[in-house]
Amino acid sequence: LRNAAMAIQRYYRGRIYGRTPMKEMSSHASKVQAMVRGALRRELEKKWGRKAAYIQAHARGMLARRLVRRMHLSGIKIQRNWKRFQAQLDIKIILYDKLQQVRRRRLELVREKLEDSAGLLIQRNWRRHRDYQQLVYVRRDKFEADKRTSTLLVAIFSAAAAM
Repeated sequence: LRNAAMAIQRYYRGRIYGRTPMKEMSSHASKVQAMVRGALRRELEKKWGRKAAYIQAHARGMLARRLVRRMHLSGIKIQRNWKRFQAQLDIKIILYDKLQQVRRRRLELVREKLEDSAGLLIQRNWRRHRDYQQLVYVRRDKFEADKRTSTLLVAIFSAAAAM
């Protein structure tokens, strides 16, 4: 009986745990394991995706802050250069005004000098002309006086020679 029971049990267990049932059970277990592994993998990938999104968000935030800071500094640089340019223009305007004043003053001085020089030039030329006229009159008078003297001398010598 014991052998018969063991044989029945062996046969029954062979039917339940034999190669074909075990093969089928193994394939079903593989499918279940694959499904569990897939679910675990999807869950792990979701977790990794969330972590990657977190890292990307922080990286984008850092890059955006860096960009905003650079844009802010660029704006400050543009404003500073514009203010410097405006200051240079103001200085140039002031310098050109001063230069214009100096030029006007110089022209006034030159005009005054020319007016004074013109008066002196007219006076000098008038005096030269007057002195020249006096010289001409003096020479003419001297020439006429010399002529009269020589005429008188000729007359005296002629009279003396005739006596």
